[in-house]
Amino acid sequence: MSEQSPTNTVGSARGAQLSEVTTQATTLGELGRTLRAPWQDLARSPAALRVARLAERRGLFLFDYEQRVELVLPEAWHPVGRPDLGVTGVPAGWERGVRGESKYLSFRHEVLLGSLHAGHRAKWSTHELCHGLVGFCWKPDGSTLYHALAARLAEVLPVALWYFFDEAHATRCARHATQTEVGPGFCLRCEQRQARPELTPETPLDVLDGQPGSSRTSSAWGDDPAQAAWTQRGLDFVRRELDAVRRSVESGQPVFTPHGAIDLMTDGIQYAAAHGPRLRAPETASAMAHAFSPGTPGVFSDLLTFADHVERLAGFVAGVDPTWPVLAGNQAELAASDLVLRLMQVAADTDGECFAALTGLAAELGAQQNGAGVSQAIAAYEALFEDFELPEASDVFAVGYALPSGHGFGVEQVAEGLGSAFGATMETLREGGETETFALVRAFCASNAPSRAPLAERFVQFLSAGEASSQRRELVGLAALEAAIASVAPPDPVELGLGLDGALAETLALASGVALVRPGFDAGGLLMHGAADPKGPRSFLVRRDAADEVGLVALSEALAERLAAGPLDAAQVVAEAERDAELRALLDEGLLVADRWELEAPREW
Repeated sequence: MSEQSPTNTVGSARGAQLSEVTTQATTLGELGRTLRAPWQDLARSPAALRVARLAERRGLFLFDYEQRVELVLPEAWHPVGRPDLGVTGVPAGWERGVRGESKYLSFRHEVLLGSLHAGHRAKWSTHELCHGLVGFCWKPDGSTLYHALAARLAEVLPVALWYFFDEAHATRCARHATQTEVGPGFCLRCEQRQARPELTPETPLDVLDGQPGSSRTSSAWGDDPAQAAWTQRGLDFVRRELDAVRRSVESGQPVFTPHGAIDLMTDGIQYAAAHGPRLRAPETASAMAHAFSPGTPGVFSDLLTFADHVERLAGFVAGVDPTWPVLAGNQAELAASDLVLRLMQVAADTDGECFAALTGLAAELGAQQNGAGVSQAIAAYEALFEDFELPEASDVFAVGYALPSGHGFGVEQVAEGLGSAFGATMETLREGGETETFALVRAFCASNAPSRAPLAERFVQFLSAGEASSQRRELVGLAALEAAIASVAPPDPVELGLGLDGALAETLALASGVALVRPGFDAGGLLMHGAADPKGPRSFLVRRDAADEVGLVALSEALAERLAAGPLDAAQVVAEAERDAELRALLDEGLLVADRWELEAPREW
């Protein structure tokens, strides 16, 4: 593959076309656009950046999970007698703007492209890209144990990255500053601190990891020797897992090596049980033959050879081996492989002439593996759709990234997701007609840059960029309130448990699980009663409580201004609360919190 650096054709908008050449980004922003990932996710750690740089060379990128339509699973691919695995073939639904995801249905190792699920943590971007680098091991006559060990091997390095390599040089909050293991819980404070504020999209990559071709850790990450312990624990984990797989291959028995909450052998067995019928299906054999040519990086049939590949790749990701693995490719090739796998899944529910035509279409696309081949495949499928009962082309080619002829975006699926978050907003939009609403959602999908922000918040930002008429401003204000109701975070268990009892603080701030929204009119009245009071409140607090119930608190503009400006002076709050009922209510209802506590309670709140 060419190592030249032409202008990158993958822009921040999702309407960008697939690249058929290997690009070489020079800044964090360029790397994020190429990989279709939030650029902040790629600079969490030296290991994360190594994965991202190597993924760029391989041609990998992330698809938008919200916009990727999950095709109906053929009944013959359902695991028989295993309802515990949750593989029903029914696509995941939406709740409050978040699309569900089935552990054993949504993910497949042979889909080398990763998934960008906005609701997930920033660690997921490079974890998903790492899966594409590792690849998979498959053969048509593999037993359940073979497929279980293959699945285990495919997880070793991505899991080591998540729990160990990506934690080296991580900046944590005061509560978790001394931790030596990654816990199962999520800490918003740690997540916010690990988004390094000194970095920008224009930050040169060579400032972070040296010149391209080097795996050394630059001084930009600091020289704390304690960070080496995270890397060493990760290397020990990788070696232990690979040794267990090799012993399993030799003995014919699964060897278990659980590490805390991690048990990759059990996970591998569960994966093989859930996906076994699909992995052994003749349509899958055809798909593998057409999607991946001999020598495709990351595609193996021998378990021990695959284990050696994982070991070499782990050395580079961990930073102990400076040799860049030879993994070349481009985005158009990987997109073609992705589409071949989807076409053969559709074919599995057909027979006769239709099956033959779909198989031929997949074979032709696999042979071309370029943008022109993708265009021809779309046209050929649309022609087949006229003659046979098949899924809509708009679903089959809704892959979560831009394809020719306007395909790639699951617009109807996203509209359903918006409806789950925006009841009143979407109803208002539909007053202009379904066609106009659909066009608006399509425009949102095409312009939706990679982000970890909830779907509802991104849609508000999209609406805010429109014309600034009074009617539009009211719509944006209503949407902002509904977005907060849908996506406000749950309360922090520490704050919830300790409250203000014994609180020692110079300032008080809004609690976790409380969001300030300033729509500029009585959006709460419009939402709850169908009409806004011209003299009603123009600012609100949205709160999610421990029972997952959401409530609104109307605010005066004076207090809203103070809260918007930042934390409040604690002594002043105590003094004012005696005569200010509104401020007193914020304290009594636990909407204001401290971040330090004494063992006694010297102050009356």
